[in-house]
Amino acid sequence: MKPLILWGGTGQSIVIEEFATDIQFEIVAIIENDISKKTPISGVTIFYKIEGLRKFLKSCSFSTSFFAVAIGGDKGRDRVTIGRMLEEEGLIPATLIHPAAYVSKTSILGKGCQILVHSTVGARVSIDDFSIINSGASIDHECRLGKGVHIAPGATLTGLVEVGNYSFIGAGAVVLPGVTIGKDVVVGAGSVVTRNIPDNMIVKGNPAKYVRNKYEEKNDD
Repeated sequence: MKPLILWGGTGQSIVIEEFATDIQFEIVAIIENDISKKTPISGVTIFYKIEGLRKFLKSCSFSTSFFAVAIGGDKGRDRVTIGRMLEEEGLIPATLIHPAAYVSKTSILGKGCQILVHSTVGARVSIDDFSIINSGASIDHECRLGKGVHIAPGATLTGLVEVGNYSFIGAGAVVLPGVTIGKDVVVGAGSVVTRNIPDNMIVKGNPAKYVRNKYEEKNDD
């Protein structure tokens, strides 16, 4: 078994635990920034912040370890930043592919990607570093996904779709052929995206329509 450290102690770590041993990884530690969190995995100790990680690594008997950033949702920028930091600590990013996922032999996956149960990555798809293809999602031929992208459960990208860095496609959303989605975009659950979406937008609906800029202060009035 290859030792695997998870950064993040919430739902994504539980998802990874379910199949880690099937692909020859043993989860040996969880790292969290939130000191109020308890370990979600029985028998696996949780450590806090980068200092806790370094303390754990000094106590280890193994010379090298792999890691996965177990942070989902629209936190792609955080996932990439943490991934780069862990590489600087000498850890190796693990690309985790569930045994019940399909990944075409002609696709290209970056480091630190997570391809989860019953998801499909089709022919000539390119997925950059630290992206997540969640349960039951479908990425059809020749799609190109940037780094830190998260495709939520049951979402469908039809052929020739491009998704920019850090974007999040919500559960059950559908993106039609040839559409380009910019970076830092959030597509609401169940939306149908029929045309290109600029950077930093939040969209939802069928067809998906502009809600607001992701970085504008939300007005609840």
